[in-house]
Amino acid sequence: MDSQRNISKYEPDPIVSLVFIISNLTIPTPKLKKMNWMFLKIILVLLVPAGIWAAKAYTMPCASLTSPDEDPYNHREEIKDSRLSCKYYRCNNGTWVEGYRACVFNNRCYPANRKWTSGCNKLKCVVENKSMLEKIYRTIITSPECSFEGQCKKKGATWESNCIKYRCEFNITNNPEGPIYQENLISEASCKWGRKCIKADEIVEKDCLKYKCHIEYSTDDWGVKHINRHVRLESKACFGINNKKSCIPIGQTEKFVCSTYECKQSRNFMEMVLTSYGCKDKNGDCVYESGIVNTTACTQHTCTRTGWQLNSYACSYNNECILEGNSVYDRTDCVRRVCTLTRKKSGKNRRVVMEMKIAYTGCPFNGTCKGDNEKWTDENCVERICKITKRSNGSYYRKNDIVKPNCKDADGYCVPLGQKLSANVDGTRYDDCKCSRKGRNGNQVTCSKTVIKGDSITHS
Repeated sequence: MDSQRNISKYEPDPIVSLVFIISNLTIPTPKLKKMNWMFLKIILVLLVPAGIWAAKAYTMPCASLTSPDEDPYNHREEIKDSRLSCKYYRCNNGTWVEGYRACVFNNRCYPANRKWTSGCNKLKCVVENKSMLEKIYRTIITSPECSFEGQCKKKGATWESNCIKYRCEFNITNNPEGPIYQENLISEASCKWGRKCIKADEIVEKDCLKYKCHIEYSTDDWGVKHINRHVRLESKACFGINNKKSCIPIGQTEKFVCSTYECKQSRNFMEMVLTSYGCKDKNGDCVYESGIVNTTACTQHTCTRTGWQLNSYACSYNNECILEGNSVYDRTDCVRRVCTLTRKKSGKNRRVVMEMKIAYTGCPFNGTCKGDNEKWTDENCVERICKITKRSNGSYYRKNDIVKPNCKDADGYCVPLGQKLSANVDGTRYDDCKCSRKGRNGNQVTCSKTVIKGDSITHS
């Protein structure tokens, strides 16, 4: 510690001290009052020299604070602190005693009765007489206020910030270095949850998870109240299968269609696990695991985790079972159908459907089948073509269109439009005739005196 020697030195006068003591004595009787000064003189003559000798004989010096080679300091000798002007050290019978001649606040000296402001508080230096030779300087708060985020709050004021309610209260302890006080007491605390505050032990729910507000209070050695708050996960649940907004606790089950699901936890992941499954038949009834159902006369299905699984692959057609890939030809309708396996998805289930699909179709004509775009001439010499169009729903549109309506002569030969021909009219043969179109798809035979239309002949 830096110090300066003999800057402030105190040498007590034993006689003055003794006079002070005797002058304050009270004599019990009036007769002895006149004897006060005589008694005092006797005391001074006899006791003062002895007291001075005893004081010097039984006092010890103090070692230097800075260097062991420096001369020791006498009893009651003082040195001043080099950093703080109002602070000193006094040698007291071999021991250094710390003292002050002003108030100290934030490493600054304030003389008696000095007033100043620190933050939100108004302070004052006051002095107290501990004895005739010693004074005590104290810093007191004359107008205490709480400081909070740059604002001053009066004593007793309440406010809220970040889900904590505060109350401005003080517990002031004065000491030579300045007052110590507690402020901004926590009156009530809540947990921060998004944009809102939740109270202690309050439970909130989000995404089927339940959280609880936990708050703990503690007080340090200075009497300052501290808070430890956190939101802790209390319970977990799974989203429902039937209703995504519902929550299913761990271990509980829920039925969906014909299957049963249980809420289970895998590490930190929650999910509904399939525990038992079933399939719904065409009547709406549930068929459970490995159940077998005859869906048609030729098909048999087994219920599996992925839905209906086809066991036999055949199609029912005209009271017969047609194996997968085999075909049936309907000559009358000019259609060839093939037994086909089709996999269809319905919700989470998949099913296999066996159905007869059209692999080939033609245009029926007089007991025969004509292919698409195939041309032919009928018994009346009319040239025709087969037209087949597939619709969006999978069905077919078939039509026998007329290309050229040619004419038939008397000998049974076909004659194109615009050419001459022979024709029989009522058993009479006419050679001067002509084949011509009538309308869109009709024809007519015209002779010198007779007109043949189709198979008949009319006079012109």
